Amino acid sequence: MKSMNAEEVKTWVTTLVGISTAAVGLYTLLSLTREYKLKLQAEIRLKHITETELDMKLLTAFNEILAIAHAHSAYHIAEKAIEYLLTNYVKEFNHAKVQDILDSAVIALPVGSAMQDSAIAAIAGLGRRHSVLKQPAINALQRLCGLGGVKGSLAQRELTELLNLDLSSVIKAFPIDPMPTKV
Repeated sequence: MKSMNAEEVKTWVTTLVGISTAAVGLYTLLSLTREYKLKLQAEIRLKHITETELDMKLLTAFNEILAIAHAHSAYHIAEKAIEYLLTNYVKEFNHAKVQDILDSAVIALPVGSAMQDSAIAAIAGLGRRHSVLKQPAINALQRLCGLGGVKGSLAQRELTELLNLDLSSVIKAFPIDPMPTKV
């Protein structure tokens, strides 16, 4: 067995220090990469959760606007009618009679015409602005068109604009030159 001189020992030590430094660096890099990947996945999950929560809030507000567009605001229940129902019809249940009393016990508070008009316009505006509300807005405006009269024609105009928005975006994306130049 050959003995090593000082120069060879120095070379081996330098090589081993370099290899061990590279190994520690690689291990550190891999662990940091793993931590970054986990953090990125958590941020993506949080983003999806936040988007879902915002969509739910937006849909809730949208549904409130729909109620106004249909001329429904709040409801009031007449306590006397419910009290009468409970005292007189609990023992002998007559479904038709109970339904008549319940129908008269619930009072829908009216909505003003201007509020209804702005709600119809808001439905179309939200449909244009938010992709998650586009199809619900189209469906709602189609339903509102059935109201007839001024409200139906307003809904029809908003629906036409909302549907034309799709067509105009396609036309802008693929412009057609009506008078092509000769080459």
